[in-house]
Amino acid sequence: MQKKATLILIALSLVFTAACSSAAKYTPDEVSQLQEKAEAEASAAHEHANARLDVYAQLAEGTVTVDTSASKLEWYGSKVSGGHDGGFADYQGTVSFNTKGEVGKIEFTVDVNSIYSDVEQLTEHLKSADFFEVETYPTATFVSTNIVANSAELDEYTITGDMTIKGETVSITFPAKVAVQEGKLHTSAEFNINRFDYGITYEGKADDLINKEVLLKLNFVADLPAVTLN
Repeated sequence: MQKKATLILIALSLVFTAACSSAAKYTPDEVSQLQEKAEAEASAAHEHANARLDVYAQLAEGTVTVDTSASKLEWYGSKVSGGHDGGFADYQGTVSFNTKGEVGKIEFTVDVNSIYSDVEQLTEHLKSADFFEVETYPTATFVSTNIVANSAELDEYTITGDMTIKGETVSITFPAKVAVQEGKLHTSAEFNINRFDYGITYEGKADDLINKEVLLKLNFVADLPAVTLN
């Protein structure tokens, strides 16, 4: 209830402040119209806040499973002469919520052999010992260790967790957005990791060195009706 009240007060304050600051520029009739518009917008904001918080209340102490058919786990690697796009086709993930309906834990397991790129020859090279060595290290994982909500609407988070690739575990921190849209939970993030931290040290050709930093792009979707209470 406290979150609802806070969101409502913020919406009302912003809308009426904007209307009042402009009131001197308009006739009484126009001011009246502005006030009516402000009240309508405040009412809509109220309803939106209630709807959002009702959803999060339902998610409290629950877990949703990422729908990989509607999600993407992608990467971009660069070198002197350009770069390559790619991703992973096979992975599993869950997002769990705390008693407040905030994101509490994220866990992912990736089948590294499902890696793909924009060049078939590169894809095969990435699976070799120069890079991921998939026969020895078939999976990569991420398990969150701390998640902080950065906004009252619970859309922005700072996520810290242990990422394990090629047998090496490194703690990483990155920003993420989590939003409820049309009955689905959407989680997105973009951040760099240093592949050298995971023993992936292949440098490429002397005149075309590969960047140590690799950009990860996450866009995950989960169906809210699939919520299961712990």
